Amino acid sequence: MKRETAANKLRVVFLMLIACFACIALSGFKADAATVTMGTDSFGLAYYSASTVSVKFNTGYSNVKGEVQILDVNMNVLASKDAYSYASFSFASGDNQIYYYRVRPFIDGKNGKQYLGEFSPLKAYSTVKFIDKASKKKKYLKLKCPAIPGVTAVTVMMSTSRNDGYRPIANVKPGKSTKKIKKFGRKFAYYTYYYFYPQLTLANGVPCENVTYQSVYFYKKLRRR
Repeated sequence: MKRETAANKLRVVFLMLIACFACIALSGFKADAATVTMGTDSFGLAYYSASTVSVKFNTGYSNVKGEVQILDVNMNVLASKDAYSYASFSFASGDNQIYYYRVRPFIDGKNGKQYLGEFSPLKAYSTVKFIDKASKKKKYLKLKCPAIPGVTAVTVMMSTSRNDGYRPIANVKPGKSTKKIKKFGRKFAYYTYYYFYPQLTLANGVPCENVTYQSVYFYKKLRRR
């Protein structure tokens, strides 16, 4: 009898938990006039090419759209698009530029857009490239970063993999003298690709992602017999 009572109690607790989760899920399913906050963890750059930029985001509600904007360094809106979770722009990004982007939640109302909150904090992406020169024979890499307004520091990020494993190896002052790099952990090896890009620190503190990657490949010259 005691065992049956305990089992019944467990069933009741289990059903109550299911009901609670259902209420939470349903409450987040639609938003009519609720305030929606878009934090920096709720959106980000999804795809980049020379002619296309895509931003993904999550408002937390199925019927809430996002107004996504791309801006220049003077906060002029260069492009804008409305979408539910993924906005893709036909946008030509220039070389050695910094662009900002942000999201604002809204629902479609009878009289147009009904905004449910403020714009998210800004995020940025950079198309900055190093001016690079490599010595294949002596195995060193010279890098210089162009002067970019609003950039206070530049870190050289490097990896032997195109997609991951990047780590900081040197600091370069934008617009200043060339930095000579002779190794990545250990001396550069022959027949190895080294991928690198400049990681920018912006004066306004906005997080900035670099979308342009460069590479160098060291090799020996084969002697002809």
